[in-house]
Amino acid sequence: MRTFDRGSSMKPMRFESHEKLQGAIIPATQVEESIAVAEPPQKEFKKFPPFKKWFLSLIVIMNLGFAYFWLSHPKTFVSVHLPEQISFQPLMNLEFKDPSFFSEWREHVFHNKTVYKIETIENNEKVLHALSHAASSAFFKEVNISSSERPFLIWEWKAVRFPSNKQNKVLAAKSDNDYVGRIYVAFRGRTPFLSDVIQYVWDDHFPVGTTGGSPFARNNKVFVVQSGSATPPDGWAVEKRDLVADYQKLFGKAPHGNVMVIGLMSDSDNTGTESEIYFRRLSLQKPKI
Repeated sequence: MRTFDRGSSMKPMRFESHEKLQGAIIPATQVEESIAVAEPPQKEFKKFPPFKKWFLSLIVIMNLGFAYFWLSHPKTFVSVHLPEQISFQPLMNLEFKDPSFFSEWREHVFHNKTVYKIETIENNEKVLHALSHAASSAFFKEVNISSSERPFLIWEWKAVRFPSNKQNKVLAAKSDNDYVGRIYVAFRGRTPFLSDVIQYVWDDHFPVGTTGGSPFARNNKVFVVQSGSATPPDGWAVEKRDLVADYQKLFGKAPHGNVMVIGLMSDSDNTGTESEIYFRRLSLQKPKI
């Protein structure tokens, strides 16, 4: 499977072949006889004029060069500047409905289970409520969205209780690797068993825009997109993330493959405290250009 972490990592699988080829031993006399008998008649090839030889050589070189470029440079998305005011069209709505959420999303438990519930708020809207008591578990959903669509991940969240007892010396330190809310985005890696993962987090100390590497998986990048407890009057903070642009910023290259997995979590196991948050209106959309 793919590699994620929150405070531990799922190591990629490795396969080793144990099949051995057994070669047959042929006496030298038989080899000499086979060579003497199987010698093919010489064929006369048509000779090309010097100009045609030069032209054919050029065609071969160009084809080899194109093949090398194609194999060594996989298809990637080229960044395009987008206007500040963008209108979107939906790619996938990731609604929080009971019981479909718990059947369509898969839970992974890192250390004890965070409690997840679908609740109804005003206007009969469904939201996901996450409550962690020194626990860490996440829900993931496979999506398979092409990076060429320039996908944006849009969601709203409302922080209620932040994990405490953090030292806050370094972002994502092992002892502090708890967040009231995380959103995972996994891109297909260069092998089926490795993925590059962005973790969008809401932290109560480090400022928005702070980034760092995960202490548990080098292909996981942590990105603070909300900081502190201050939120709009109704408590809901809205996020709109350009996944391709964020990937290029964090990994220093264009994405190699599609967006494969979306995940979410609230955890507090490393600090042994509690965290609580609500999620709603999660969707993948693309800009109308």
